[in-house]
Parts: sequence; C-alpha cells; structure tokens
Amino acid sequence: MVDGYAVHVYPSGNPSLTVSERVDTLNKDAFALCTSAKPCWLTEWGFNNNDKSCPVDDAKRVQLIGAMRDALTQFARQGRLAAAVYFSWGGHPGEAGSTVFRCGALTDAGKLALSPM
Repeated sequence: MVDGYAVHVYPSGNPSLTVSERVDTLNKDAFALCTSAKPCWLTEWGFNNNDKSCPVDDAKRVQLIGAMRDALTQFARQGRLAAAVYFSWGGHPGEAGSTVFRCGALTDAGKLALSPM
C-alpha cells in the first residue's frame, strides 16, 4: 500500500510546446497513476542552461519553467500532484548546466522554479 507515488520527470526543453501539450505528455507518462486518492510527488524536474556568461542569459529557461509550472499547477488543482521539487544538478556554484545559482546569485529561472505555486 502506498499513499502516493514519487516520480521524476525530464521534460522537453522545446520552448514551442504549449502548456496543453506539456499536460498531455505528463498525463500519459509521469502522472498516469496519480489520483487525488494517491497523488504524485514530483521528486525531480528541471531544465539545463549551458550559458557560461555573467550575467547569465536565462530567458529561455525562465520561459520553460513558467510553462512547466503552468502544467504542474493543473495537476495540483486536481489533487493529483502533492509536491514538486526542482532539482538542479551542478558540481559547484556557478557551474554551467542545470544549476540555478550562477554568478554569485540565484538566477531568474531559479527564483521562478523555487517560488510557491
């Protein structure tokens, strides 16, 4: 018996996907077993940005995170998503990749990813 399901999602980094398309993909893949009686906990999701400049150009990742949060909000409102954890892989602060702490500060994408829904 379980109270819910822990799932990882590696969402598409295609910025042209609509929120509706993201919801459809999540519904088929990650959230197929999630119900209001047994919701999912999204234990890992995120997007890479390999820009090494300071200040970091994070506009594309802000767009992707915003669209993903909009999709996740729909599952949360249905009671099918109980929690979502943005996971930021990175070896050292400021290292390029998925880390949201760059150039000595949390990026705009990081602020959005970590803000309450």
